[in-house]
Amino acid sequence: MQRRREMAVDDEEELLALQEQFAASAAQGDARPAAMVTRVSRRPADAATGAPPAAAAAAAAAPPPAGCAEHGRACSGHHEHAGPSGQQAVNMMAALQAAMQNIVGEVQEREVAPPAPPAPPAAPTSSPGSSAFPEATHRKLSKFALGRQRQRGAADGAVQPPPQPPTPLPASLDEGARIDAENRQLLAAMSPEQLAEAREEALQRLPPAAVQFLRRRGAQRAAATAADAPLAAGAAAGAVKELTRKQQASAAGAWLRFGIDGSVVGLRPADAGNADVAPADVAQRDPIRQEGVQGYSVQEACLLARSSLPQQRVLALRLLGAVLALARPRLAGAPGGGRVPLPADVAAELGLQQQGQGPDQLSQQGQQQQATPQLDWLAVWHHALLAADITLLLRRSLDDQHAAVAAAAAEALAALLGAAGPAGAAEEAAAEAADASPLTGWPAPPLRHLQRPTTAGAWVAAPTSLELQRRQGAEREEQGGEGGEEEPLDEQQLAKVDPLSGLLHMQLLERIVYLIATARAAPALNALLSILIRCCQAGKDVADQVADTPGMLAALKAILDAPPPPAAAPSVGQGAGDGAAPADCSTDATAAAFYAARSKALRLLRQLAAASKAAARRLQESGLVRFALEQLLRAAVAPPSAAGAPTSTAASTAALAGAPWQRGALIEALRLWRTFAQHGLFLALLDDAYPSVCHFFSPPAATATAAAAGEPVAAEDLQQWCVAREAYATAAQLCWHAARSEPHDAQLSPQCAAALASGALSWLAGLQLQQLLQACLAGGNGSSGGGSKGSAAAAGEAGRLALLSAYPALAAANGAAAGSGSSQRAVLLGALAAALHYVGSYWSVQMWHTAADKAAAVQQLVSLGLLPAAEEDGSSSGGASSLPPLLQVVAKLLGQLVTSDATWCQHGRDSGGSGHSSHAAEAAAAAVATAELAVALARLVVAFLPQRSAATTAAALLAPLCRQPAAARFLQAAVAADATLSQPWDAARQAQLLPLARAATAGLQMAALVSKAEGQPMPAAATETAQALLRLLPPGDEPGALQLLALLLGPRQLGSTLEAAAAAVQAAAGSTAAVLAADARGAADSRSSSPPALPRAEQLSPVLLAGYAAAWLGLVPEQETEGEQQAGAPAGGAEAGIALESPANAALLRPKGSRMPLPLDWALAEAPLPPAEAGIAADPGTAAGGVLALTLGWAARGLASLAGGPANLAGSATAAAAVEATGAAERKLRSAVLLLFGEHQEAATGVVPGAAPSAGHGEEPPAWRDPAARWCLAALMDRYASSSAVAAEPPSASSGTDGDGSSCGWQQQEARQLAEQFAAASYGDWLFGAAVALLLRPVVPLDTQLEVLSTLADEQALHLLPPLRLLPGPSSSYLQAPSSVGSGGGSSFGRACFGGPPFAGGGGAGGRRHELDLYVKLLSEGPLERCLAAASSGASGGLNMAASSSSEGDGGCFAACSAAVPLVLHRLACACFPDGDQHASGQQTAQQQCEALLCGILQRCAGGAAALRQLLGWLLRWDGPAGRPSDVIDSQRLAAIEASCAAAGLDAASLLQAAVDA
Repeated sequence: MQRRREMAVDDEEELLALQEQFAASAAQGDARPAAMVTRVSRRPADAATGAPPAAAAAAAAAPPPAGCAEHGRACSGHHEHAGPSGQQAVNMMAALQAAMQNIVGEVQEREVAPPAPPAPPAAPTSSPGSSAFPEATHRKLSKFALGRQRQRGAADGAVQPPPQPPTPLPASLDEGARIDAENRQLLAAMSPEQLAEAREEALQRLPPAAVQFLRRRGAQRAAATAADAPLAAGAAAGAVKELTRKQQASAAGAWLRFGIDGSVVGLRPADAGNADVAPADVAQRDPIRQEGVQGYSVQEACLLARSSLPQQRVLALRLLGAVLALARPRLAGAPGGGRVPLPADVAAELGLQQQGQGPDQLSQQGQQQQATPQLDWLAVWHHALLAADITLLLRRSLDDQHAAVAAAAAEALAALLGAAGPAGAAEEAAAEAADASPLTGWPAPPLRHLQRPTTAGAWVAAPTSLELQRRQGAEREEQGGEGGEEEPLDEQQLAKVDPLSGLLHMQLLERIVYLIATARAAPALNALLSILIRCCQAGKDVADQVADTPGMLAALKAILDAPPPPAAAPSVGQGAGDGAAPADCSTDATAAAFYAARSKALRLLRQLAAASKAAARRLQESGLVRFALEQLLRAAVAPPSAAGAPTSTAASTAALAGAPWQRGALIEALRLWRTFAQHGLFLALLDDAYPSVCHFFSPPAATATAAAAGEPVAAEDLQQWCVAREAYATAAQLCWHAARSEPHDAQLSPQCAAALASGALSWLAGLQLQQLLQACLAGGNGSSGGGSKGSAAAAGEAGRLALLSAYPALAAANGAAAGSGSSQRAVLLGALAAALHYVGSYWSVQMWHTAADKAAAVQQLVSLGLLPAAEEDGSSSGGASSLPPLLQVVAKLLGQLVTSDATWCQHGRDSGGSGHSSHAAEAAAAAVATAELAVALARLVVAFLPQRSAATTAAALLAPLCRQPAAARFLQAAVAADATLSQPWDAARQAQLLPLARAATAGLQMAALVSKAEGQPMPAAATETAQALLRLLPPGDEPGALQLLALLLGPRQLGSTLEAAAAAVQAAAGSTAAVLAADARGAADSRSSSPPALPRAEQLSPVLLAGYAAAWLGLVPEQETEGEQQAGAPAGGAEAGIALESPANAALLRPKGSRMPLPLDWALAEAPLPPAEAGIAADPGTAAGGVLALTLGWAARGLASLAGGPANLAGSATAAAAVEATGAAERKLRSAVLLLFGEHQEAATGVVPGAAPSAGHGEEPPAWRDPAARWCLAALMDRYASSSAVAAEPPSASSGTDGDGSSCGWQQQEARQLAEQFAAASYGDWLFGAAVALLLRPVVPLDTQLEVLSTLADEQALHLLPPLRLLPGPSSSYLQAPSSVGSGGGSSFGRACFGGPPFAGGGGAGGRRHELDLYVKLLSEGPLERCLAAASSGASGGLNMAASSSSEGDGGCFAACSAAVPLVLHRLACACFPDGDQHASGQQTAQQQCEALLCGILQRCAGGAAALRQLLGWLLRWDGPAGRPSDVIDSQRLAAIEASCAAAGLDAASLLQAAVDA
């Protein structure tokens, strides 16, 4: 049945009719209505709808329906009923329609005025006390604290100006940008007072470590923001701050335009302003074909790289790659590269000084240099990373389908990661020097980005994708598989800080595998492999990710299996390979690219194995190591000769003339073999490869003769010396592996080892060692060989944009042939060191030779001058004066390295181009080789001589590295480095200095053995060097740091330190420090208490060593039974004693990051509580006492390394050295106080400063109750407080940081916590109180002083402070003129008190404004009265006897009062009665403010109790220079008092009489 829906219904009657029709049709079928319409009676229209009255009346007169036949009377009218008047319904509907028209009507729009800004809330007109009910107060708060609350409430209730309406934000902003914009608008709308209050509240709530982290991050963001700002022609009007020199240079870097080679060619137009660059404008510009068009800026090149034309994309990417190669920071403590070479017109327009002036000219124009900023490459680097987001652009460009574009992107990425350019070459040279020096350079620090929150924190690197997956899996297991998903890592933001980590999270490795496997970017193959090599140099986790990338090993196998191209004949020594080329290698160009990349792929295998043992095993399992075995087992090119016999120079040169590729491949194969042996893995048997490599153990001796004579040396000869160095180093490592493995696992047989040792001695005998070393000594750091520095500089400039060499060892040899004598010396000394290393390693294995064989070898070595001659009794004297001439020359070489500035120079600070940089790199390589040679000779001495003779000789040989000048150099390098941020170029610099540091560590080990044999402690210079090295060793060198700790904390060395500490404690027994330490206020004579005995060195040594090793190194040392045996060589010389191995087996307690290098106050920053794994029990008091005794002993011995920077260590008496010493003393004072009295806090990095637990389990007393700890701390406080009292200038109100990032002042939060703990748990302990009173000295920031005073007053503990005369240091250091309290003059007190402008000089303005208000409240509202009452009632104990003998008219209790009384009175007196000079130089307004301040004090205190009047009397007759009340009042002060009394309506005569009576 078809149904039709009726849609047109005009009124109610039609609706009812439709309903009746539906009901009639439904009655015939089964359908039932879903709803019914019912007519209801309505209210009168005039009351409800506003209908006319007539219509309402008609509706009311209509009778109700009587029902229907179908439904009865229950029906209310679902269908129409016939009524007596049908017209009434029509009238009612008309009335309803008219009423609806009156209600709705027409819709009209009206104009709406903009809303007015919201009015601020009106200030309350009535005071809190005027309400009907009294204000609720807290019972525990004192009257003083309630007054402070009322004052803060009044300040908060002040009427503020109406806020400006917020600026509407663009809708295109994302959530993060919108939140940032809203925060900035909120800050801009705040007043200076509100900003200061908010800043103060944030500083109080946040921990000190978080404050330092936020400040450092804010500085970095400010520098990044400045890089985006344009360089305006003049300073903008109304600017808040002027940009610093670096920020100006960063801003200028955004406006430079570069050419295709990376050089600056011009600037962006000045009228461009802040407007973004239009992509169309960039695409239409063509610098090659259009005249007057100059280059592209970094931002313009980034836009051009997105062009639709592949040619433009390639041009832009190559330009960006050239700029990045030049802009990457160089090796330096403060990275900055060199100055940007600017054309004359660009330099003139920027206002920067053009490069090219020498050091003399710069020194003559010092002031002009400071006024004129300079532009360096670091500004361009920051702009490219932070503003241009270049990392993301290059990664996206690598996905380009055009092969040329992908190749250009790969080259630019290589430059970004340091695989190209001068900076990358310098980093590669540092890594090569470490690889070539297995004794002192391995393991090398990873070249990656690291950071940590504080100087005592753990280094953190960005996690790899594999590590993130492991973390997420572990979290799921912990949460039962239902854990929520972790917030994804923002790789784009990460790439701005750490490009390598960001690229790894952008699937860089997967893309490289795809490009190699499909051969889509064959021209980029070399660059892609360079990127992978740099990834492997970043550390173990990155190398594991490279090896675990799906398809990576197969792609490398495809490269190594690539056959030679059809048109190219195989070169000498280059086989055809066993595998086939990739499927896409159909063209000759692709096949040639794959075949040419085999050398770099072989190096990549070696880098993978060196970085990770797990990666080495994967290479072995996948069969990739067979390519290295091919190089080792391939038949020799040179004709065979007798084993060990030196090869003819002419024959060797003729045979190997055309084999540079073979030499490079052989070097990489030997290093891979050495790496496997270092990991304890078997690769091959040297006996099998001996026929192929035996000829390389004897390089031409004529090379050394020519170098000694200053004649030119061929590159091929130096390459052979490089091969010999690697061969001997590998053989030495195989000896080490064979001595520690089973015979069937050894990779070297005794017969082969003996043949090599005999051949090495024969080769050394054919060299003129004495003449060669003398030539190296005479050459110094200048050029003494063939070639010139100019040619080397030209060569470096020509190849500045080239990718890194496949064989860096050969590249170094080629540079040495054409460069200076330093490069040649590095190659020659490195080969000599490797040969001596092998000889010493072979003769250290006792099972391989007899005593007769060893005696014969000793005679041969003595004849060569490598060992000292034995005495008649069979021993060797071995002293410094009896060293053989050859060893004396080596010692002089070490001394020359220490004094040479070229050894310690920072590459990034030169302004002379690449020539100076290359010369510095050559000097660093020569220093590494010299250190390697010295350590090899020391190992040789230990292997052949008896232990004492060997220790004496080795100590004399390495002594130049253990003296005070060397310690100053090491400390200088440590201070120059950033202690909280490490970049790849910083790690490369550490790799250059690490061999010298490890050689110095070996020398300290030998010096410790000599001192032990003589029964004496190590010299002070050796202790200085060990302290400096602990601040220099990089992350990952925990074994070396553990050696140094074992030397410093050994029983014998610690015993001498404790003796010095005991003497210092005995000296303090007759001073006020004894009163503080004993706290014997009830005794008749408090100074008669004798100090306790300090712990014995034998008991304290294992506690300190285990505690510090666990806290700082994450290691658990293995306890030795013979004292300092762990710090020296094995007895009997069974093996080389200078193995540079840890003296302990260790369980890794801190797997999340290293904390090396240690900060300056490392001994006090951590509580050395041994972990449970060490099995040593020690309570907190014993540990804290041992630390304080150790620090006191070092201070008593006068160790200059603990007094600040290198200037103090070098004995400098300059003002800078004094400031450094003062700052170091203040930091150590702070650390010592927090160690004993600070709270135990847990952080992400472990235990933070203040880590000594204040209470143990059960009835264990707090650490500060330990007698030894108390006496040592009292002596330290007196010593360091006296040193800090000579500060030339006080610090600012806000705490800052020193050069290495450590805190140089007290933080408000830790000061407040210390004061609260003193009030809650000290029971008025004088030592604790003296520690709190140290925070009231002028050297402490003013905000911190006020925080301590306020906290003690709130806690009603101000009277518990000791008297002033008992505090550490001179009393005058607590009472100084206001001008030296960081307040800016006496008149500033009045300005602060009466609500004037804040102090000039920076932060903390909100606290300084109320400084005198706080002092007045302390005086007038009870806290000082309580102090006076406590002193009068005898609460101060034993001092009443001393106070009663005073005849200064102070009522007999001034000397016993809390130190807060004289401090507050002194500062108030200085503010009310400034001296004549301040008064004469001040303005009339300042004088009026002083009078108003005095008037207010008199009004508050004149009518008070007797104690308050006594305090007022002391104030009126206070003598500032004497620091106490005087008996007379001068005329000037008398006149001021009378004027103030007249203004206050007081009687001056009675007031003065009361003051005199008080």
